[in-house]
Amino acid sequence: MTIQERIDYKKDVLSEMVLFYQGGLFYNLYEMSAYVFCTRIKSFKTIVKTLKGSESPYVTIGVPARKIGEYLSGYDVISDTDGCLVVRLSEPVDLSAFQDWKKDVIMQESHDPSVSVSPNPANGLSVLHTCFREVRALNLATMTPMEALQFLNGLQVQLKDISL
Repeated sequence: MTIQERIDYKKDVLSEMVLFYQGGLFYNLYEMSAYVFCTRIKSFKTIVKTLKGSESPYVTIGVPARKIGEYLSGYDVISDTDGCLVVRLSEPVDLSAFQDWKKDVIMQESHDPSVSVSPNPANGLSVLHTCFREVRALNLATMTPMEALQFLNGLQVQLKDISL
């Protein structure tokens, strides 16, 4: 499933949260699902990205797979297919609140002075920025050696085709 397909998957369903798993250390949540997780379950560092050929950014978070059972305890998981979990929400998402949250996240990201990144993802700086943020948010002390190696492998895959 492409990133765009993940972003669009159940995007009009306001009573569900979708978590995507492609193996590795994290479940990925996009847009409204990221909003729900951050505001109702646990706040995570958000990442703002832009798809190639698209002007509009999207918001995503990564949630550690080893903690997903703890985070979702008490929630109704209604599906575990196609590499994703679909969680039924007790109350629907307020679309206006989501849009305000997204604007705030994008605004905060654009004012992050720690890294200066060109908005063109084709130049590799966007990937470097993402890797930098992932490493900065990493809590190595809580990871097993295997999880650390998998994380490092994921970074290596992302950086494979970048030349500066």
